[in-house]
Amino acid sequence: GTISPVKKEKSETCYARMLDKKMGCVDFTTEAVVIERLIRGLNSWPSAYTYLDGKTMKIWEAAVVTEEDIQTVCNTETDKEEPGTIVAVDKESIYVKTGKDFLKILQIQMEGKKRMSTREFMLGHEFRTGTILGIK
Repeated sequence: GTISPVKKEKSETCYARMLDKKMGCVDFTTEAVVIERLIRGLNSWPSAYTYLDGKTMKIWEAAVVTEEDIQTVCNTETDKEEPGTIVAVDKESIYVKTGKDFLKILQIQMEGKKRMSTREFMLGHEFRTGTILGIK
């Protein structure tokens, strides 16, 4: 009985627009940290997605990798690559260049397939460095 409710002023409120599928399209020119937050925020619907070889690829889990950390994974220069380019592939994940830093993709789902870790997917498919994501 000690709580007294106070009505919020209209100027302090904000409107959140409705989610739609187009919001999930990943723009690799933005920072990796923003993309990673988008992936987490749109999980499970509408989900973050991009395109690989003309097919939709949903990204379910990812992590941010800095410029210094990427050098331990790949020994090539990544400055010249454009955002959306796969710069390195290891047994567990793929590394994609973004506007700032890199995105380590850990869990994906290809169009018409089930959701799986990148490692499981790579057992039957090959990711090549230099491939550009986002091209439909």
